[in-house]
Amino acid sequence: MLLAGFLALSVHSFMLETLNLPYPDKFPRFGPHAFVNSACITLGLVYLHNLWFRGKTKTWPIRFITLFITYAMLREILFRLPIMDGVCTTAWVFSVLENIWRLANAFILCALVVLFSPRLTTLPRKILASLILAAIVSFLTEPAVDRLSSNMLDHFSSLSHADVYTVPYGWNVQIPAYLTFVEPAIACFVIIYNVWNKLSSRPWIRSLQFIVLIMAIRGVLLSPFINVFYAGRPPLTAIASTGQFSLEGLTLAALTVATFIWARQRAPLIKADATHLQTK
Repeated sequence: MLLAGFLALSVHSFMLETLNLPYPDKFPRFGPHAFVNSACITLGLVYLHNLWFRGKTKTWPIRFITLFITYAMLREILFRLPIMDGVCTTAWVFSVLENIWRLANAFILCALVVLFSPRLTTLPRKILASLILAAIVSFLTEPAVDRLSSNMLDHFSSLSHADVYTVPYGWNVQIPAYLTFVEPAIACFVIIYNVWNKLSSRPWIRSLQFIVLIMAIRGVLLSPFINVFYAGRPPLTAIASTGQFSLEGLTLAALTVATFIWARQRAPLIKADATHLQTK
């Protein structure tokens, strides 16, 4: 898990600092293109919920808490983003306050998904419901939360300032960046443990399904192509700018699959060795 997280973040770090790709800071938060990305995330969450809790009689609060924490960790908003914003700006209090609102949006989305997912038993229903829920989030709840957060953060604007550390980052940023990336790595391994046996029986299709699921929920499956319309850069540069996070997500998901398959293959051998030692 640690190796998967390290190599995945290294892909992003290499593309950002060595290849000098621009950071996708103009990616839209609202509007039709943000809605498309939100629909992709929502569909991934619907599938994750139904795979995870298929055949399980978990109560609504348990399913919600499980999905919310896992989603927040996979999107790095539970503790990684507040920490890294604080590291780069040294404005720790403001970074925590600013990221609380990201958790609020995740809270609302996961609540809607848990509420409606059990009724979505077919692909057309899943797609239609994901579009409706994404529209609610993109055009209603997220703008409302954004207005509330802006009003609150205005009162604490004196605590905010520009980044103290910028690209290329030194060890004082790189070390916490790699340490905190354990957050999405843990989430990835928790997800594969709970859904792997419910995916396709064909190994390659199963692996591809998991990789697409992780990239969709992380919001990096369609984002490189959406960024073309907003980046204000040549199309290939715009795709590569956001694509660094897509490759990061792809690497994390693929290495999680490889590790999980290897561990499952090793488990019978380890169990046999333990039985042999006990017999002796």
